[in-house]
Amino acid sequence: MIPSRAQGLLAATALAAILPLTAASPIETQIPIQPLYAYETTGTGDVKLETDFPDPCILQDDDGLWYSFATNSAGRNVQAAVAPDPLGPWTYLDGDAMPDHSWTSGRNTWAPDVGRTGNDSYILYFSGELPDADGKHCVGVALADSMTGPYRPMPEPWACHLDQGGAIDPAGFHDVGTGRRYVVYKVDGNHDGNGGDCGNSVDPVVSTPIMLQEVGPDGFTKIGNPVQILDRTEADGPLVEAPDIVRLEDGTYVLFFSSWC
Repeated sequence: MIPSRAQGLLAATALAAILPLTAASPIETQIPIQPLYAYETTGTGDVKLETDFPDPCILQDDDGLWYSFATNSAGRNVQAAVAPDPLGPWTYLDGDAMPDHSWTSGRNTWAPDVGRTGNDSYILYFSGELPDADGKHCVGVALADSMTGPYRPMPEPWACHLDQGGAIDPAGFHDVGTGRRYVVYKVDGNHDGNGGDCGNSVDPVVSTPIMLQEVGPDGFTKIGNPVQILDRTEADGPLVEAPDIVRLEDGTYVLFFSSWC
């Protein structure tokens, strides 16, 4: 996750028959990656929330309302907002959705992703900065009894890969076709890159793999080892990041991700 991006690329690739997963080896997709759009921040759009609200996730609860959670700002580890419809109007919620920063530094808590694991059981995945690791992040998990929290972080990081730069940008995926759950995230290799764009365009350029970890019904108990499902290529520039998986009605799994900076 790069806190501010001047330009970027959103892409998608079909994950041909990779779920459910049992192997721990990298998977080679046979379907070309298709860029969806490229953008530059040269203008302003229809502002839905007039505050710094980066990296939002969005989901609907049983009350029919839509909730969004975002990267730290305004003195909050995790920000939250609510709306009757995804198009708004959005209302910024008071308080911190995750007031206890637990094992993290309490700074640079990025890219929260919220889901449900049962009745009155909610889970929040986040990227938490370690206090003494040169800015490296790990993926964390926090639990709550209501959509808006407060989310209670587990006492230890959930995934780190510190020897590869850390781990960021987690997103939960519940495969309704099989009932199985997964978490997809990025190994933050460019944190340990050799400089240039996003810290990783000077040779030797390092890997920034996307990993997939199967979990139990609680959303955090790991089943087996994480599997690499994608890595950057020359066309992606210095990195791929911010993965998210959806399952289409025909059973095709699609991985969305960002590349470049």
